[in-house]
Amino acid sequence: MRARPHGGARMVTVAPIELASDPREMSSACFEKALDLLSRRPHFRRELERKLSTRGFPSDEVNEALERASELGYLDDLECARGLARVRVTRKNEGPARLYATLTRRGSDSETARRVADELYAEGEGEVIGRAAAKWLASHEWDFDRLARHLTNRGFSSGAVLEVLDDTRPRRAE
Repeated sequence: MRARPHGGARMVTVAPIELASDPREMSSACFEKALDLLSRRPHFRRELERKLSTRGFPSDEVNEALERASELGYLDDLECARGLARVRVTRKNEGPARLYATLTRRGSDSETARRVADELYAEGEGEVIGRAAAKWLASHEWDFDRLARHLTNRGFSSGAVLEVLDDTRPRRAE
């Protein structure tokens, strides 16, 4: 038995996209690919545009497919940002700064990313930073500097970090 390259994974080859000679067919193929990608998970417009362009579709057809998907309600940057943000806050305990960075890196425009981060943190960072600190403390000994660094890297404000540090600091018996 021969070992497979790449740790035993089977290599799969993908057939190249055949470009249609009729522009309507090409436009339809681009739109179909956009719908295929959107059926797997929500995408930002910029993200979907990049994916379609790298697959060889001309920019005018990509724009047409994106417009059509937007008109039909399949492509909505605000809803995509809200969905991604809810996941990042509940599962990853991301603070507002890191959430903003995640959204813009994934393809959201800065205005939408700021709006969504502000919506999620309208009542403050308290609950989420508390969960993040508790999760970290479950597997680490209490250390002011390390916990502060961890929470800051998660995107929480310095004021919220100092408040949590004060709340979680071990108290000396008097």
